[in-house]
Amino acid sequence: MDQPRLESILPDFALDFILFVINSLFSAFLLMRRSYHSILTQSCQLLKYHHKTPQYIRNDVSKLNRIPEHYAVILDGEVDDLIGWTAEIACWCACAGIKLLTVFERRGQLKDMYTVVHREVGERLQNYMGAERPRLAIRSPHTTSFVNGDLTNIPSKANELKIVLISSEDGRDSIVDLAKTLCSMSKSKSFKCDELTQEVVDFELSNVMTEPDLLVLFSPNIKLQGFPPWQLRLTEIFHIQDNEEVNYAVFLKSLYKFSQAEMRFGR
Repeated sequence: MDQPRLESILPDFALDFILFVINSLFSAFLLMRRSYHSILTQSCQLLKYHHKTPQYIRNDVSKLNRIPEHYAVILDGEVDDLIGWTAEIACWCACAGIKLLTVFERRGQLKDMYTVVHREVGERLQNYMGAERPRLAIRSPHTTSFVNGDLTNIPSKANELKIVLISSEDGRDSIVDLAKTLCSMSKSKSFKCDELTQEVVDFELSNVMTEPDLLVLFSPNIKLQGFPPWQLRLTEIFHIQDNEEVNYAVFLKSLYKFSQAEMRFGR
């Protein structure tokens, strides 16, 4: 004998009411979760505010076992906001002792304005660090570096902050270009298929950027938005659920999380 279906037992208004209650409870849960995470982030922001003082930031990271040598972020927004966020993150990195920062913005707006970015970052570094300000080098893939107002090659200096600006086209185009080059070399018999190794691919694709130690998403969800995939094999990825702001609290939490992470290197 067939069991009666639920909709045949309950009237339509009862089913609608049950659905309304479920949706309301779920919405309330999401609101409470967002509020909880917002309170935690804002509390950290107040307790750990750096006052644009390098020593405060150094004190915040002084007890960490390790910090990333290469710090990467994914940003999304209007161009003025992007420039301001990049400048702030660059200052935090410089004060924390991080010497390489990669900023990914999928549409390439920052890449088109990297001289403006250089000027803004330089001014913020001056405000933060004064005479301690590091030498600044900004570049995009396949371009020369913009250093202290001049287009030149990057000199090897210890007190230097390097910033790489990339977009979604860099990862895709680099892989396509490499595949075309290898096919052409194979046809001309100047390259054998058995010579293709991971080391060869690593070397060629590192022209775009080296692999970050830590990638931070200032967004509520993990969306890589076309970040170069080859450079993410061993990268630690960090984000805070429900967060939509670029702030120092997220930066600091990412460093603490990275310090506690166990590096298995793919094992």
